[in-house]
Amino acid sequence: MIVPYHDAVETIDAVLASLSAGDYPDFEIICVNDYSTDDSASIVCGFDVRHASLLKPSGAAIARNLGASMATGEILLFIDADVEVTQRTLSIVAGAFESDPVLSACFGSYTPLPVPRNFASVYKNLVHHYTHQNSEIKAHTFWCGCGAVKRDVFEKIDGFDESYTAASVEDIELGYRLSAEGYRIRLIKSAQVRHAKRYSFLSLIRSDIFHRAVPWTMLMARKNVFYADLNLRPENVVSALILMLFLPLSIAATHFFMLEMAYFVPVIVIAGYLFLNRKIFAFARRSTGFFFGLKFIAMYTATYLYSVIGFMLGILLYIGEKIRGSVSRTEK
Repeated sequence: MIVPYHDAVETIDAVLASLSAGDYPDFEIICVNDYSTDDSASIVCGFDVRHASLLKPSGAAIARNLGASMATGEILLFIDADVEVTQRTLSIVAGAFESDPVLSACFGSYTPLPVPRNFASVYKNLVHHYTHQNSEIKAHTFWCGCGAVKRDVFEKIDGFDESYTAASVEDIELGYRLSAEGYRIRLIKSAQVRHAKRYSFLSLIRSDIFHRAVPWTMLMARKNVFYADLNLRPENVVSALILMLFLPLSIAATHFFMLEMAYFVPVIVIAGYLFLNRKIFAFARRSTGFFFGLKFIAMYTATYLYSVIGFMLGILLYIGEKIRGSVSRTEK
């Protein structure tokens, strides 16, 4: 198991304790310190782990590659420094590879509820859990919260892209390369881990836009790929379009139809949006109660809107990247 960490003093103790308490005995733990400035390293050294440190802040991709280079096992299991495994997580992952000899990589999901119980943390966790639990098990991507890959395969594709110097979509990019090379990736829904990261309202939005929507859009544009799964399922795409068209359609209806008829357009649009997302809204209500469910609907709607903004920004940045590349080639 490879655990990169940076200033993880609030979570790393529980993470390593959970890894040591699992029911699968044959493993090693490799921790890579990405230039922490707190007491994380002293906590890590209290556990029976192999330890390495980077000499400057380098990012999770470089830290994971360093840990992978130190590993002696055939399977590399990447665990984030704010993720606690369950007692059976390791045995479930190991069993997936034992039962499917051609499997090259797999990943799991968060449990329904995280360690922090503030609204932003629970909301983020519920969306992630529901999305993974309701996606196809044949995957084209990867997830490093709890993701495993055969070491020989990892080495053949040169590991994580080290141009990602912050936690972003380096795991998705790895999955795209694995898939492009024909390697089999599976989503193991029973391999669940508990998230210990605490989000605030602002940190949640910042993470969704700048660590997911923007770089993921640019990644898809660069590789010219679009897989209709996980966060990009058809109902998600259609829901985003419906919300973006809500205001223009309402204004158009007011101008081109009788006022009495114009009221039906926003009602139909809202009804369509609620119908497309009825399952996740019902899941949130069952998991956390009626009033949280109402707040969940509002936040989920906001997430669609700012994710579209992130998508548009990603496209603009990609176009700018292409223009700069064309200018550079012309100058040469």
